[in-house]
Amino acid sequence: MHKKTSGLLKSIVLIAGGVIVVATGAWIAFDGYRFLEGAGSAPGRVIDMVTKRGSRGMTFYHPVVRFQPIDADSSIEFAAGASPWKSLYLPGDRVDVAYNVANPAEARIRSFWMMWFLPIVTALLGAVSLLVGWHEWGVSRR
Repeated sequence: MHKKTSGLLKSIVLIAGGVIVVATGAWIAFDGYRFLEGAGSAPGRVIDMVTKRGSRGMTFYHPVVRFQPIDADSSIEFAAGASPWKSLYLPGDRVDVAYNVANPAEARIRSFWMMWFLPIVTALLGAVSLLVGWHEWGVSRR
């Protein structure tokens, strides 16, 4: 394959991949925003840590949180989203919980790390791919 054509193909793949990854990050952020928009709020406590291994052997930690919804008679427990950092939350830690008022079992820890870290990193990685692809596009057209 001609070097110019190869560079052009590489740039198209990087740009397309970047668009998909940026869109994924935006969708995750929008989903979090939409969830918080109508969510109730309650204090919670981390009561346990569930460990799961990913398909590539990486370990992920899910803090188990107990909280009492405002209009409920009993407390609810949920396993929060995954984190690669064990020390992000430890049993006994107090956390703010956002929950679906219609279904309090649908809950999330309300913190920057649990709500916004993943969409920001995803969008940044996509943006890097877009920039590299754009640069490659310019180089391959010369």
